[in-house]
Amino acid sequence: PFCLTCLYRQAHLLRSRDTTTTPTMTGPWVAVLVLWCGVGEGLSSTTTPRRPHPSRELVQRVKASESASEVSRLLAESPEYVNTFVVSAAMNRLRRFGRPREALSVFERTDAAGVEHNVFTFNEAITACDGDKAMALFDELGRRGLEPNFITYSRAMSACKRSRRWDRLEALYQEVRRRGMKPDVYMYNTLISASRDPERALGFLADLRDDGLAPDVYIYGALIAACARGTTGDARDKAFDLFDDLLAQGLTPDMVTYSSLIAVCAKTGRWQKALDLFAELDTKKNLEPDVVAYATTISACDKGGQWEK
Repeated sequence: PFCLTCLYRQAHLLRSRDTTTTPTMTGPWVAVLVLWCGVGEGLSSTTTPRRPHPSRELVQRVKASESASEVSRLLAESPEYVNTFVVSAAMNRLRRFGRPREALSVFERTDAAGVEHNVFTFNEAITACDGDKAMALFDELGRRGLEPNFITYSRAMSACKRSRRWDRLEALYQEVRRRGMKPDVYMYNTLISASRDPERALGFLADLRDDGLAPDVYIYGALIAACARGTTGDARDKAFDLFDDLLAQGLTPDMVTYSSLIAVCAKTGRWQKALDLFAELDTKKNLEPDVVAYATTISACDKGGQWEK
């Protein structure tokens, strides 16, 4: 019966030309065995590590770059090795250096040069711009037969928020829902903080909880800010309920939360409550009143006729 051990032994006998032991195999199997033995020896021996592919090596160098100019130099030195992985790494690095326009320029130049962009490079490009340009890229992604992923939607929605494109933001959210994706807390924060209508913001809070998520301090801050923008007494009163809920959850309010709630106080004539909230900031080790907190507190006292305060 044959086994790998027997075959390996036979091949070694043939290669060593041992005259004291006669191999039990002849014919065409001899050449196969000798070759197989040589391959086995080659695999078992110590070999020199292969150098990474130039494109992969370029990706690593781009990720390790320390300036925007270094990223540009690396791309210019090796244009033949620039692929989607290199482009994605370069755009991400440029954005981290605070150069979103240069990141978008990399996308456009490489697109014109024939690089076949994928959803990841489109995601980087969408992140690098706002408004009409971001949505034009989102639409172009679909025209090229690429399917947006969760990150695509999240970044497109953030771009809509920055450019105040409320209708498109809502449409993207509905599309996420239709596709069976589950928004995360970050996406809900984008939706709530962009809401002009307190009732819609509270609707997003209900959706968040239905998805099994728990609101964090940033969600509460965005909700209270939305209520502060409201024009009805009910919406503004809801801000105080949200603040109490935040405390009941064991969360610590941040400056945005305090400033938004003081703004509600200013709009509802609760100057004493505004002063109490402002005084609370002195007890917070990590919070120091900012310009908005001072301005809204002064406004609350002004509207309450409390000039001496």
